Amino acid sequence: MEKRESKLLQIVSIVTIIFTVLGLLVSIAAQLFAAQLLASAETAGAQNVSTPVFITILGYLTSVLSLAAGILGVMYWNRPEKAYPCILAGLGVLICKAASAVYSLITSLTITQQVPGLDAETASMIRTGTVVGVVVSIVLTMVLPVLYLIGAVKLSKMQAE
Repeated sequence: MEKRESKLLQIVSIVTIIFTVLGLLVSIAAQLFAAQLLASAETAGAQNVSTPVFITILGYLTSVLSLAAGILGVMYWNRPEKAYPCILAGLGVLICKAASAVYSLITSLTITQQVPGLDAETASMIRTGTVVGVVVSIVLTMVLPVLYLIGAVKLSKMQAE
């Protein structure tokens, strides 16, 4: 009897869980650190200082979806009839990561306009470097979700066989 399983889905799911848990711990620590910095900035007299709420919420939503996708992948990697929830979770993660990527790209393009005293050439170099960094980051952050989705689709095709 032929095995109906997706080892790719299993391995990517385990890696996704590990990276998501580590990422959540780092995000929580960064959020606490940012809160301290903002409090210090306000105490020093800075005005209109805040953390971007949208990207914070999107980041935590992406983390929760990634963790759920990883758990589903580990639970269902060898059950083709349960591939559909994995595909949905994978698509949800990709959509959230795409939204985050668009936000990061827009932010990186506009951030240099907010720095007073920058000449046009320096601002252009900073903007170009930032955009390249964001694009590389986008490609790297999409690797696991795309592999996860490939594994889930492969699992769903096993059900049809």
